[in-house]
Amino acid sequence: MIGMRYGKYLCKKYNKPFIPIHHMEAHTLTARMHDSTVTFPFLVLLISGGHCLLAVAEKVDRFLLLGESLDDAPGEAFDKMARRMKLKNLPDYSTLSGGQAFELAAQKADNPLQYSFTTPLLQYKNCNFSFAGLKNQLQRQLIREEREKDIPADGVIPGIHNLCAGFQLAITRHLCHRLQRGMDYVERKNMIQSDNRILVI
Repeated sequence: MIGMRYGKYLCKKYNKPFIPIHHMEAHTLTARMHDSTVTFPFLVLLISGGHCLLAVAEKVDRFLLLGESLDDAPGEAFDKMARRMKLKNLPDYSTLSGGQAFELAAQKADNPLQYSFTTPLLQYKNCNFSFAGLKNQLQRQLIREEREKDIPADGVIPGIHNLCAGFQLAITRHLCHRLQRGMDYVERKNMIQSDNRILVI
């Protein structure tokens, strides 16, 4: 709201038109500014701290939404879980955002498959996403580890790097699964020509 009010103020001050733009559509179209081979229609997967959606960009102002997050966005899940895992209490991650800390911690894993997570929404044939269940699974694993190892309130479990890697892998697996469903749907419906199969992420 604050950004919109300020935008209106600037338009009024400089006598410019106010043009409403959906910021996720703007993210999609930015790819065309940087790469002239991206032509309509194309498939787009937008992943951020606040959004997760899969769509077909048909024209500059026309998008067909195939799926979106039913609850949290991936970035939000990483940030919240990084706080819950107390990654900031480790010197290597004390100055980083949750997502950055999570990624760096995952890179230090020596056994990324130590913790397993079930992939959400496998039984549904749509292209929607859900990350709340993965967060709950991580939370349960964390609570179990903290109890078993008698971790103090400000402490971090010994297998933190493997847990980060397992969670990151689970989110990636879920994204890939839903993306594959979207690609299959687009293929079946012949929505994108075979010589223009482009995915923008």
